[in-house]
Amino acid sequence: MDTPRSLIAIVLALTIATHAQAALLKGREAYLKGDFATALKELTPPAEQGEPLAQYYLGRMYQFGLGVPKDVARGVELLGRAAEGGNKDAQYYYGIALALGEGTRKDLTEGLKWMYIAVLMGNRQAEEGLRKLRMPREVFAEAQKAAAKWHYAFQEKNKDRK
Repeated sequence: MDTPRSLIAIVLALTIATHAQAALLKGREAYLKGDFATALKELTPPAEQGEPLAQYYLGRMYQFGLGVPKDVARGVELLGRAAEGGNKDAQYYYGIALALGEGTRKDLTEGLKWMYIAVLMGNRQAEEGLRKLRMPREVFAEAQKAAAKWHYAFQEKNKDRK
């Protein structure tokens, strides 16, 4: 009996996805335990495949030199990719990096936008951080408008994944 190629492709895709998920979970656990060598090994493949959670953890490792040579710019770049992918923690820290010009160009409005996006995605730490900031209302308003636009587009793009 011949097995259709499409069935083989589906089984192969599920196997790869399961392996990637296992690596992500193992890498996250290693990161949280401070085993950064294992975290790097496990998180790199899913991060390279576009997994936002893996990109977030690797970004933090590079930002602070945790098990890797410190490279703030690389860390912020990874946080930016994770932020675009919808990781609410990456959105918050990416926003801070942009607002301060830490490892990237300084752009207060863009930084605030990402912090607002983090709030819209449910990050309470970002909400608390924004509450403490003091600056002109128009800067906040512009960032809020840009955040709402991004959030709406993200929700529309990902509504079928739920």
